[in-house]
Amino acid sequence: MKRILAAYVAIGFGAMAVWAASPQIEAAIKTLNATAADPAKVQLFCALNKVMMAVGDKQDPAAEKEIEDLFDKLGDDFEAAWTAGEGLDENSPDGKEYNAALEALEDKCP
Repeated sequence: MKRILAAYVAIGFGAMAVWAASPQIEAAIKTLNATAADPAKVQLFCALNKVMMAVGDKQDPAAEKEIEDLFDKLGDDFEAAWTAGEGLDENSPDGKEYNAALEALEDKCP
């Protein structure tokens, strides 16, 4: 009986490894979570999100400059995490995990 249980546990851990996010996405998720845990960075992210939502697809040099400045303040790690999410299939395991972390961060905005 113990062997059967051990086999199920091993299979379960193996299946979890298949669904684990790629190293790049794992790093991005850690960065998003760290941002969510830092009130000053949350404030910067919320400002960034607000500007990006207001601008949409329009060309606005002033807004683009503001967005660049906010990315600079959030840091290179945050910008890399943001870029890691570009082009992700939102229905893939990586996309689902990344989007969940991003939504948790967005939920902190007023």
